[in-house]
Amino acid sequence: MNDRPLSELVQNPNELLSHFRHYCVLRSPSAILRILQNRLSLMSGSQDSPEMQNQILDLYEGLFEQETYLNRKFSGENPLSVVLFRGGRAASSLTQLLSKDPRIRVNAVVAGSDAGRTHRVPAHDFGMPGVPDMGKALLDLAQSEPMKDFLGTRFQLENGEYNDSIEEEFMRDFEGLTEYLVNQKTDRSSTHLNAWLKKIDGLPEEDRRTLGLFLVHF
Repeated sequence: MNDRPLSELVQNPNELLSHFRHYCVLRSPSAILRILQNRLSLMSGSQDSPEMQNQILDLYEGLFEQETYLNRKFSGENPLSVVLFRGGRAASSLTQLLSKDPRIRVNAVVAGSDAGRTHRVPAHDFGMPGVPDMGKALLDLAQSEPMKDFLGTRFQLENGEYNDSIEEEFMRDFEGLTEYLVNQKTDRSSTHLNAWLKKIDGLPEEDRRTLGLFLVHF
């Protein structure tokens, strides 16, 4: 079970139970025993209906042999559909882990608005709540690691205070970034812009071109 022969654990019931609990959500010894007994009955020629036998096998593999279950039931052409109800960063690691498995199709359900600190400046400028949680979810599902790293860049406000001068500096940096993407050079230099440009240089040429066209229209 999970790459370890149970014969190694049969002489130590506590270690055996600990091994079971480590790989499944069940904690009750009696529930675990019942599922294992049902699985053994299949191996010895169960008299249950084919439908019940499939349910027993699905439950056993789903709890204790997840890789076997996924390989038997799903594929890239017929993926397991998983729906995640998530916020911005709370389920980020889980989203990225599942989305990398070709046997799994991830659907994220995200709140339609967000008034958190991430959207503080746009909320101030546009007078409305934002949708940064949706942006984070899309980044987690993206396939390009360099693009995820660039679009996921976060900037810290100096002294934690927002003011007009910071907005002006940011807009100049943004213009410098756009100029760099379009013309491959810019005369503008700042700490934030230089960090941006370093990440830009790590993007594939096609991604840089697409991003440049987007920022020009934006």
